[in-house]
Amino acid sequence: MKSDDTRMPCKAGKKRSRGDTLQRPLSSAEAGSSLKEMQPADQEISTSTTAPQKSTARHRDPIYRIMHALPRSDILEIIKCKFGREQCERAAAYFKESYMQNPLRRLRLQIGCDGPTGLNLFFPMLSAHRHTLRTLDLSRNKLTYADIVMLCELLGLSAMSSPLSQSLPSATSLLSSSASTDVCACDEGQHLGHAKTSALELINFSYNVNIGNDGAVYLMQCLSHNSTIRAVQLKHVGIDDTGACSLAPLLRARPPPQGLYSHTTSPATPQCTAAWSFDPSRIPGFFLDLNENCIGPVGTCQLRQRLPSYVSLSLCKQRVNPAG
Repeated sequence: MKSDDTRMPCKAGKKRSRGDTLQRPLSSAEAGSSLKEMQPADQEISTSTTAPQKSTARHRDPIYRIMHALPRSDILEIIKCKFGREQCERAAAYFKESYMQNPLRRLRLQIGCDGPTGLNLFFPMLSAHRHTLRTLDLSRNKLTYADIVMLCELLGLSAMSSPLSQSLPSATSLLSSSASTDVCACDEGQHLGHAKTSALELINFSYNVNIGNDGAVYLMQCLSHNSTIRAVQLKHVGIDDTGACSLAPLLRARPPPQGLYSHTTSPATPQCTAAWSFDPSRIPGFFLDLNENCIGPVGTCQLRQRLPSYVSLSLCKQRVNPAG
């Protein structure tokens, strides 16, 4: 029993000594040194967290995520969206930041707005890509005749002047008044008037009901001498018999596809096939999509007369009002 009593105070004393060392308060010198050692670490953490704040906020923006869904810098697609003025301004800023350093080959902007709302913010930047842009899809917006005239001028397309088009502001004035003129990195050193060429192969302005007959006729006049264009889609743009009768002579006078054959040589002749070594059934031609418009029998009869062999036409689902 004595041996047990002598051991217990020793264990209790050891426990108390450990408690004393843990509960001993730090001196002022030790506390100051510890705070000084901790301050640089806190500063490093604060500076490292403030740097990626802008990037994380930008990646959280749904407009940014939509525009960067494809991991390519030459393709931009915004499909079936409806933007307001604020969303258009953010999208134009992201376009300037991400898609002006490299050539753009395919562009689809379905943002559901008109030019004054924000679509015209993209027009000066489109001019910088007119030499490389192959596909331009501005369907499901609210384009008007004035927007068509402005786009054709910015893209380097020319047409016969009309009194209405002369009264509209020119593309040069738009470029000079816009703040985006300094971002034409892929077209640096080239003025709008010095290069009037376009690499467009497909144009889609469908479901812009305000284009009407005037806008469709003006667009086809711009493309009347363009042999690189392959297809134009004008679904549900408000074309009736009057516009169809104006489009018919433009289709009959279309040039053949570039680099394939001339007006004097038919592609179906054996001489042409042997000379150029190609299959006549695989000749790329020109396709015009006029579905879902208001073209009646008169316009249909005019459009289908004397079409060249390389011109294709679609006139399905016409919404013709019954007579009377």
